[in-house]
Amino acid sequence: MVTEAKTIHCKGDPKMLCEDPTRELFVFCVLLNRQEMAHLFWEEGKEGVAAALVGSKLLKSMARELENDTELSEEMLEHADKFEDLALGVLNECWGEDELRTQLLLVRELYLWGELTCLRIAISGDHLNFIAHSACQALLNNIWMGKMALDTSIIRVGTKDSCSHCIFIPPLVPALIYFREDQKEEETLIEPLGTDERHYSISAGSTGRPVVARTKTNAGMIADNIPEGEELNKSMEMVVVHSSGSGLINNRQTPQVQFKERDEEEEYEAPLTEEGELDFRSSGKRISPLTRFYLFYDAPITTFMHNVISYILFLCLYSVVILTQFEENVLSPIDYVLGIWIFTLICEEIRQLITTEARSLSGKLLEYVGNSWNLFDLANIITFIVAFALRFFPATFTVARVLYSLNLMIFSFRLLHIFYINKEMGPKLIMIARMLKDLLFFIFILIIFILAYGIGSQSILYPNESRVWTVLQGIFHKSYFHVYGELFLEEIMNDDQFTCVANDSLAIATNQQRCPSETGTYVVPVLLGLYMLVTNVLLLNLLIAMFGYTFEKVQENTDKIWKFQRYDLIKEYSDRPPLAPPIIFFSHIFLLFRAITMGCCKKCRPGDNVMKVKLETAERKQLILWEYLNTENYLQQTRREKSQETDERVHDTQEKVDELKDLANEQDERLTRLEEQMLKSTMSLESIVQSQAWIIKSLQQNSLAAKEAPPELELTSAAALSTYEKEYGFQS
Repeated sequence: MVTEAKTIHCKGDPKMLCEDPTRELFVFCVLLNRQEMAHLFWEEGKEGVAAALVGSKLLKSMARELENDTELSEEMLEHADKFEDLALGVLNECWGEDELRTQLLLVRELYLWGELTCLRIAISGDHLNFIAHSACQALLNNIWMGKMALDTSIIRVGTKDSCSHCIFIPPLVPALIYFREDQKEEETLIEPLGTDERHYSISAGSTGRPVVARTKTNAGMIADNIPEGEELNKSMEMVVVHSSGSGLINNRQTPQVQFKERDEEEEYEAPLTEEGELDFRSSGKRISPLTRFYLFYDAPITTFMHNVISYILFLCLYSVVILTQFEENVLSPIDYVLGIWIFTLICEEIRQLITTEARSLSGKLLEYVGNSWNLFDLANIITFIVAFALRFFPATFTVARVLYSLNLMIFSFRLLHIFYINKEMGPKLIMIARMLKDLLFFIFILIIFILAYGIGSQSILYPNESRVWTVLQGIFHKSYFHVYGELFLEEIMNDDQFTCVANDSLAIATNQQRCPSETGTYVVPVLLGLYMLVTNVLLLNLLIAMFGYTFEKVQENTDKIWKFQRYDLIKEYSDRPPLAPPIIFFSHIFLLFRAITMGCCKKCRPGDNVMKVKLETAERKQLILWEYLNTENYLQQTRREKSQETDERVHDTQEKVDELKDLANEQDERLTRLEEQMLKSTMSLESIVQSQAWIIKSLQQNSLAAKEAPPELELTSAAALSTYEKEYGFQS
């Protein structure tokens, strides 16, 4: 059933009518891992793409929890893949029917699924194949470009020659930047729907088609009398819209599609959307020059480039301070600029935390920390604050310089984030991240060998060493750098070039270098050789093999992984204010003022409109109906394919049976011929026997019979012989 979002919740009063009981039964069957029943309720329910994605995500989560039960975990993962295939099938069917409406389907706010979107559910469920679909990628491209046309050259936007193009020369925007409204399209005619009975069909002037009746039930819900069978494909036409809009066309007083001249078009006004709300559909209106400037600088790609330029400038100023103007208790003008810059970065991190989609504070913190780049930002901010505070104390000034340097290094690493948008560099960053995980496991193994060799060699070379720092240095420092080829042979072999104190007590008292023991100069080189054999030959080659496996594994799915990973970057910059630090502070003041005036607890909920589209009730119902029809079309097509496969199997089986039948007939013919030959042979033998009996009888009558008895045949029994004698009258 399709109703208002107000009737979603079924808590409190048990008599309250649930909006979609099919959804509840579907989720219940998924949680019980009842695959066939879940598939049945999925077919009966609405919002098939979202339901399939949710089912797949639930099964994947349960499979991770039951990873110890290998058989059950693999079964759940297999079922999860089947649900993802269902979502992909419906999405592909919708994409072939209407591309714009499919994109709208992906970012429509789902009232029945926690006010999320299909795109957000797919990201949270790690559905790489779904995100890599052309529909999702086209949507991300539209979001990334804002209202600009997709065929707008990236050089015009300014990434390759930014000093001479639109980023720094705004007057070039009207001449070089094209928007979707600049492309001549048909107007979309949308009329609001009521709850009364209404029939939908294609625009006027077209041939008649079956329609779908929407009637109001006694419970106040809208019921869909959806055609089935052969009429389904025809009924799809009643929800097909023109490529320039997103609503259905009502058959009541629907005029023919009209085209307006440029000078008669209505002027487009930038929508007063909340931060992060999407507006990627063409309005078909003329864009004024002033609005062009706003749409260009409000696009996520422009915001991204502004932030990149700003960040590079920030790193340059930071480097100048550390290299030339870092003094004790003295702040240069650049230091004040950096302080203000860091403050605006702190404000931006707070804004990102507040605008996360989670409702509770703990959920917001978990979602914020779940992004590894946010951890970089936190490390940068904390390190800078600590270093800035230590700078004003003489005793900690050197520590502050070191922290400043480390902070600059972390800020520089943060710059890698911008390469995610590049198709060539993005996958390389993913490979680096995967290899770092492999390196972490390798380090744990290496530490065991370092400790084993380090403690053994230190105890042999310098027995009874009481200086803790010297002991730790001998264990870790030397053992670790042995891996890179620094062997310290002068010290281990106690060469003449090595300076040391032979008296151990004096060396410890004066904190000087002790001479290695005589036993150690013979034993430790042998241990060093074994240690180098294991670490340099075995372990390092093992690490290289692990890196190679990770590289090949990522390389196989490079395109899918990159398309999946770039979602976070597009989401971040579609939600960011258009201004870059440090002037982003003015955007923060505006957002804070707007939140206060709107009443943050009542009218404004942060994070509600991040990459979402809130549709009107009529348009939402139309979209749900259109998705349902495409789902039915996909299911019918799947059934036809399965039926064709069954028919093909039956046909193949019938052919094999016919072949076997032909072989059997051939065998029957062969047996018949053999029987005929046997019969002829038997008759010939009978004739020969009769002739022999006649000859013998004739000889006996003429007294020419042999005196000795005939020889006995070995294979002839006495009974057979007597029968033979009686039949032919033979007397022995």
